[in-house]
Amino acid sequence: MGRRGGKWHTGFVRSHQRQRPDESTLRKLFARLDADALDQALGVWMWTRTFTVEQRRVIAIDGKTIRGARTRAGGKAPHLIAAFDHGAGVVLGQVAVDAKSNEIPAARTLLRHLDLDDAVVTLDAMHTKPIPPHSSPAQAATTCSQ
Repeated sequence: MGRRGGKWHTGFVRSHQRQRPDESTLRKLFARLDADALDQALGVWMWTRTFTVEQRRVIAIDGKTIRGARTRAGGKAPHLIAAFDHGAGVVLGQVAVDAKSNEIPAARTLLRHLDLDDAVVTLDAMHTKPIPPHSSPAQAATTCSQ
């Protein structure tokens, strides 16, 4: 890592090896990141490191409001919907729920980005709606509720 930037970078890395970045440095770094791109990249990376249980993935889709966080515009806590792999115990991806909507459209967006071959997906009861007639059989999934 130190060789890429030349002498200054090498010296900087050596002189700061034992120092941790302070909170303001980390805050500035994270503020510059594209959160959606980072989330997608981490989700893909996590997906490649998960495993299946008896040849099937078990994925839970659920929404959560992030406590202690506030958006700049409205001051409300963000609401996310996430895909959680039970076998590996990791979040495979997440999508923000639009403030003027509910989890259903966000879940559809999230599911489009996941490889669901041979996967068992669990969702809340609010997602057990009839499949629209214009949906193709390839897009349809079996929905069970009790």
